[in-house]
Amino acid sequence: MNSIFKKSLLIFLLASFAGNKAYHYDRQINDKNVIIATAGVAILVVGAIGIAKYFGWFDEKNENLLNRADHELKTAIMQFSPVIKLIDDTYQIKFRNAHEKANLVNEIHELLLAGLHPMLELVHPKTDMAIEIFNNRQHALKSVKKDLDRRILKLRKNLEYKDNKYFYDRMVQLSQQIEDYLIYLEFTSKFLSNHISYFELTNSYADYFNKYQRELSLLKGSFNGPTLGYELKRCALIRFNDASYPFLEFEKELKKDIFEFANKIRRSRYNYQQLLYIANVILADLQKVHEYIITDPDYLQEKVRRENDLREQERIAIAQREATAREREAKAREEAAKAKWQQAQAAMAHNQILATQPQQQQVVNVNNYNR
Repeated sequence: MNSIFKKSLLIFLLASFAGNKAYHYDRQINDKNVIIATAGVAILVVGAIGIAKYFGWFDEKNENLLNRADHELKTAIMQFSPVIKLIDDTYQIKFRNAHEKANLVNEIHELLLAGLHPMLELVHPKTDMAIEIFNNRQHALKSVKKDLDRRILKLRKNLEYKDNKYFYDRMVQLSQQIEDYLIYLEFTSKFLSNHISYFELTNSYADYFNKYQRELSLLKGSFNGPTLGYELKRCALIRFNDASYPFLEFEKELKKDIFEFANKIRRSRYNYQQLLYIANVILADLQKVHEYIITDPDYLQEKVRRENDLREQERIAIAQREATAREREAKAREEAAKAKWQQAQAAMAHNQILATQPQQQQVVNVNNYNR
C-alpha cells in the first residue's frame, strides 16, 4: 500500500509540474522561457528518479531477485560440485578454522591435484580460464547475497503482509544456503589458484609428450646408434618435408620447445616431486633427441649447405646493390650532362640576343641623324 502511495505521489508531482509549465507556455511563448522551462522539467524528472531509486521505489521485484539468486546458486553447484566434493572429501572444509584453511591451501597433495586436473578441463580446457570461472562465480554469489540481505532488512519491517513474510522466509533460507556454499567455493578457488603451476606444468609435459611421442618412443625402444639416428631423421623429414633444410628446422623447433619446457619446470611454485620427476625425465629425453640430431652427419652437411647458400645469397645481394648503385651513378651523370648541355644552349641563345642588340641601336641612330 505504501509503495502504491509513493509511486502515485511521484506521478502527481511530475504531472503538476508539467501542467504548470504548459500554462506558463501559453502566457509567455518565447525562446528563452521555453529553454528555461524545458531545463526545469529535465531537472525535476532526474531528481524524482534519483529520489525514487534512493527510497527503493524501482527495486527489483522480490520474485525476480529470488529467482536470480536461486539460479546463481544452482548454476554454481551444478558446475563445480565434482571439484568441490573431491576437495571436501580430502579436507572436510566446513570443520576447519581459518588458520587450518590457510595452511591447507598451500599443502602439496599430488594425488588430489592429479584427480582435480581432468575435472578442471571439464570446466574449461585452459586451466587459468577454469580458475577464473571459479573466481567469477564466487564474486557473483557474493553480490547476489548482498542483494538478498538488503532486501531481507526491508522486508523485516513489514512482515505483517503475507507476501512479505513468504519472500522474507525464502530469502533468509537462500541467503544461508549461499553463505554455506561460499565456504567451500572460497577455499576451492584459493586452493586451485595456489596450485595453478601444477596444472600448467601437467598440461605442458602432456603437450610435449604428445608432440614428440614418436621420437620419445624410439629413444626408449630397441634402436640404438646409427639406426636410432636414422629413425630420428625420418621423424624430422616427416615433420618438415616441404622445408629447404628439414633437419635444421626440426632442430630449431625442438631447441625452442626444450627451452620453454625447462623454464616452465623452473617456474613451478611448489616442489611437486612426482610431477617434477616425470617432467624432468621427458625434458632429458628431448635433450637426448636434440643431441642425436645436432651430431648427425646429414644435419652437419645441411648446416654447411645453408651457410653456403646464405653466402651465395649475400654475394648476389651485394652484386645487385652494386649494379643498382652503378645504374644510379650512370643516370646521375647522364642527367648532369643533359643539364649542362641545356645550360650551354641557353647561354648560346642569350649571347645571340646580345649580339643583335648593338646593330639595332646603330640603325636607330642613323635614322635620327637623317631626320
